[in-house]
Amino acid sequence: MLGLLVNIGRTQEHLQKPTVVGDPSSAVGFQGGSFLIHCTTPISVDRKIYLFRGTEKIFEENSTSNEVVTFALVNLTSHDQGIYRCLYETLHSPRRKSRPSDVLRLKVKEVPAPFSQLLPSVAAVPEGGNLTLTCKANNTLRCVFYTDRGDRYIPLHLPQGKTRTSLSLTGATSDDAGRYACNCYVERNELSVLSAVSNVMTLTVNGNIRKPNISFEHTTGLGLLGGSIVIKCEVPAEGEKIVSILKDSEKISTVNSLSESEEYFTFLHLTSRSAGHYQCIYETILPNEGKSPPSDTILLTILDVNASRSVLNFSALELTVGGSLRMSCHANSTAKCLYFEYGDEDSLGRPMLEATSNNAVELAKVSLCDSGDYVCLCLMEIDGVEAISAASEPVTFRVIEGSKGTGMNSKPDDKRDGPLFIVLTIIMFMILLTLCVILGVYLSRNASKQHKKSTPLEMELQVTC
Repeated sequence: MLGLLVNIGRTQEHLQKPTVVGDPSSAVGFQGGSFLIHCTTPISVDRKIYLFRGTEKIFEENSTSNEVVTFALVNLTSHDQGIYRCLYETLHSPRRKSRPSDVLRLKVKEVPAPFSQLLPSVAAVPEGGNLTLTCKANNTLRCVFYTDRGDRYIPLHLPQGKTRTSLSLTGATSDDAGRYACNCYVERNELSVLSAVSNVMTLTVNGNIRKPNISFEHTTGLGLLGGSIVIKCEVPAEGEKIVSILKDSEKISTVNSLSESEEYFTFLHLTSRSAGHYQCIYETILPNEGKSPPSDTILLTILDVNASRSVLNFSALELTVGGSLRMSCHANSTAKCLYFEYGDEDSLGRPMLEATSNNAVELAKVSLCDSGDYVCLCLMEIDGVEAISAASEPVTFRVIEGSKGTGMNSKPDDKRDGPLFIVLTIIMFMILLTLCVILGVYLSRNASKQHKKSTPLEMELQVTC
């Protein structure tokens, strides 16, 4: 960056230097407070404006029309104290640079900056609606409002005149959705300083994103007592979002969705209270924040018929990594079965597998991630009505490393009854018998020699002992 500043002076046909002004004009900031730097360029063509602290570039911004570009320094510390300059270069060919502006010197005092507050703290308005933002700080009449872009604060409106503590947003559009903050000019020790930046307010503009579609999956909206139901929500938006199911306008289930265009909600243990009107709604998080209107309504009716329970069977409860698992599910009058990873006793997500024939599925080359609890549901027809059974009891399946897994009714292998084991046992017995005979002979001879060498006194001692 030092090279950039040095080379500015060497640029042929350099542009006229910009002017830099501090705000407040006292060029003093408090710890945790704020300070604004206005850089004015003598031309308004497409250009890039740089702000330097000493020789360090701290901001750059492209501008197409505004002659004045404002940079906001927030959460000031002693590190922010120093000299500031700005310069610019044109973006069209041939690209030309300006000389650096004159120096602006900022002083940061070891005094805590006063706080400020933005109201409301959160807001949602319909598209085309209006909203008034109000900024508060002690004994102030002038405030600045910003949009929070994550890496920097962009001033929205600089107060003109003596009074300005509110900002009105009229005819809200999707471009107005986002995060807002503010701060105010305050007088301290006969100095005008900017307060600390306020809390960040999130504004949602409803209606700026399309509503989702909702439908029942596998059935037409009929459920059985104790049975299950699957609801699909189709979201016409990309990026990260939060998808929720509403029952009679009350939120009952929510999932975080990264990029999926469809989310499934499977509700278990239905009762007569499960009957009602269902909708889905979503909120976008990235790249832009927003909230959709609710989907159309679908009606769930609960029949006064008890659902039969599905039964889940595994070919093995434990397998080694790379093995294959076969699962089957059965219920009365079964037409088709769905398999789920079981995480919550009242609701599930999207089926992990669907059986289209003989109600059996296979997990090939299982990994450690396949360990967990599983349940299944089956579609059935009762008196010409399609419904979904009650969920099976959860079955726990484990994937391990190193040893062979065991089946549902299998027993550990016992190789000791084989012919090879019998032959080896006989050989070992003969070897042990031979060793015992040799050891007996050796001990007998050794005892005889010791007996012959004993003196009458030793013999007497042996007898006494």
